Amino acid sequence: MFRANYEPIFLVGLVILYALRNYYGLIFRSRGVKGQGYSTWLDRFLTWISELGLIVGAIYVFTDWLAIANFPIPGWWGWMGIPIYAVGLWMLWRAHQDLDRSWSPHVEIRREQKLITDGVYQRIRHPMYAGYILLGIGQMALLANWIAGPAFLVLFSLVYFQRVTREEEMMLEKFGENYRSYMQRTGRLLPRLNLGHSSSHNSSLTPTKK
Repeated sequence: MFRANYEPIFLVGLVILYALRNYYGLIFRSRGVKGQGYSTWLDRFLTWISELGLIVGAIYVFTDWLAIANFPIPGWWGWMGIPIYAVGLWMLWRAHQDLDRSWSPHVEIRREQKLITDGVYQRIRHPMYAGYILLGIGQMALLANWIAGPAFLVLFSLVYFQRVTREEEMMLEKFGENYRSYMQRTGRLLPRLNLGHSSSHNSSLTPTKK
């Protein structure tokens, strides 16, 4: 049934991804801590839509429904997807660990919210979003299909652009100048290369709490 050696790798990564999310979701619910919510119906809708990108990938692996969009890929492109996918999973795990009690699956400020600026958050503010984007790139490399390959990356991008600015505004409201200073020395998804750069670009950017 598998059309390429990379498809089982995608499935293994998918299992690990859902295991991580369910594990930290259970921890979150067990703590029962409420926060000030900022989620909207659009947040919830787009999050649900982004899941379809992963589902489409699984459909492609187990059926021939999307075969019309198949294309050949060079071996190096498929192999490149493996470390990209692995780093994306590692980023998600590490970000959850570093956030600990400050993590929430919703757009909200928790009562015990802390400004996390160490670990993977030391250089970038949105390691979870970065992790998901890497997963999307990895999926595109592992699945040789014009629909299933880019599906998650495209759909998750809608979530990212919908939430990232509001999350940063939320963090600025909560932590004020401490967060503004943090923004000036970090990048959204990649480490900042020029720490002396003006903060004007960063004023619309936040440590993700997705």
